[in-house]
Amino acid sequence: MEVINNDLNLIEEELKRFVETKAGVKGLVDSGLVKLPITFIQPPQLLSKYSSSSRNTVPVIDFDGSSFADKRKQIVDELSQASEAWGVFLLINHGVPADVIEDALQGVKMFHEQSPEVKNADGNFFTSAQLKLAPV
Repeated sequence: MEVINNDLNLIEEELKRFVETKAGVKGLVDSGLVKLPITFIQPPQLLSKYSSSSRNTVPVIDFDGSSFADKRKQIVDELSQASEAWGVFLLINHGVPADVIEDALQGVKMFHEQSPEVKNADGNFFTSAQLKLAPV
């Protein structure tokens, strides 16, 4: 299916409305969403550039205990590729204690369980539209 100009306008309008709500994906779930918004659907021609095996395995990035400086370029390249292709990755051998990870996950959960009004009380709710990549 080829995306036509009208579809692109619809996607852009839907994404703008989503960002303006500042409610995030949880806000969509809480609203009783029954159909995935077009903004979150990737066209098949974009997905077909990845092999079937890469679609079934989340990228694993191994810090393997060596100094970060020794592997910096390789790690940055792997993180960049995984982020672009998947939007998610698994870091192993990073040295972060399990209790620190658990505390961070608990904090994320507590944040997302708040109402949109509470999350945006100070007007600083972060959205993907505000992302600015720092040079590597």
